[in-house]
Amino acid sequence: MQLLDTNILIDYLKPVPDAVTLVDSLENPAVSIITQMELLVAATTTAKEQGILEFLKDFKVLPMNDAVVLEAARLKRHLKQTGAKKMQMPDLIIRATASVHGAIIYTLNKDDFPAGTGVIHPYTPVANTSPTLRQQAAAAQTAAASGANVTPITAAQQPGQNTGTDGSGTP
Repeated sequence: MQLLDTNILIDYLKPVPDAVTLVDSLENPAVSIITQMELLVAATTTAKEQGILEFLKDFKVLPMNDAVVLEAARLKRHLKQTGAKKMQMPDLIIRATASVHGAIIYTLNKDDFPAGTGVIHPYTPVANTSPTLRQQAAAAQTAAASGANVTPITAAQQPGQNTGTDGSGTP
């Protein structure tokens, strides 16, 4: 399984040719719940939110469950104990999600995800004009909303609904 970081999907939606080629070539692409949230956070309208939700239907969204929480806590403790570079909690959760699901992380974030076991930097990013993640996510969700065949959000997709820790709908 390939776990795509937010930056890959933002590039896909721009569209950056390397990202499009990569994502379209993957047989089992997935995203973490963190990537889903990062893409949705910049949605300024219901239509843009629905466009992102429609786009994400092409990916398996891996939930944050008890196993992911435990792995993220272990990773955070390990980083503290070894004096390694600090990672923000969203990146820890993405790494823990990949670990729990046996997935390889595809990312452009070389600072928090150095190349090595379980991490691939699939291409060199296009010239960086230094937009923030929020600005990138806003641009990506605008692109997704503009060309998506949008269907209404079902009750199961409503933000804030308790889907349980395993995504089954039971707490």
